[in-house]
Amino acid sequence: MKRKDLIEWGIMLTVVAVLYLTGWYRPVMGFLQRGVLATGLFRPDVELKETFPADYSFTFQDAHGQLRSLAEFKGETILINIWATWCPPCRAELPDMEDLYRTEEGQSIRWIMLSVDKDLEKATDFFTDREYPWEAYQLNGQLPASFQYQVVPTTFVISPAGEVVVKREGMAQYNTRSFRQFIRSLTKT
Repeated sequence: MKRKDLIEWGIMLTVVAVLYLTGWYRPVMGFLQRGVLATGLFRPDVELKETFPADYSFTFQDAHGQLRSLAEFKGETILINIWATWCPPCRAELPDMEDLYRTEEGQSIRWIMLSVDKDLEKATDFFTDREYPWEAYQLNGQLPASFQYQVVPTTFVISPAGEVVVKREGMAQYNTRSFRQFIRSLTKT
């Protein structure tokens, strides 16, 4: 290996080590992935090829320890986002989701932001520090089989009729014209 190659590798490894050791890795990766989202390449399908019934039999808790049940929201359009503060793709999609939330305020959409962080306070502080409009929740027990996921973030949309009509594993750009129209069509039924 040439001296020039060694210097280049040394600089790259130093930058990576500094980002990792200072904790800046997640915000930087989230920022870079947000740029990728802006390309419009990662969009959710507005409907599953086959919908399936939502299982409302799970509970989650808020930052005050109060238990909530998904069944409380039967008959509403529900968007469930499973995310984590340590997840760069989650960080990347949250600003776009916030834009969707702000655009659709007043529509009857219930936002359930389920954090998989071990410490719910960390997730709550993350939302507060960034002035996100949602409350962070943490799962209480197991998710039903219909809401199993392989990666975070994963987003589900449940129609007022009780059908899971969107399941998106991985980050996506949600504040699009087609997705807004789709959500609005659900809330009108």
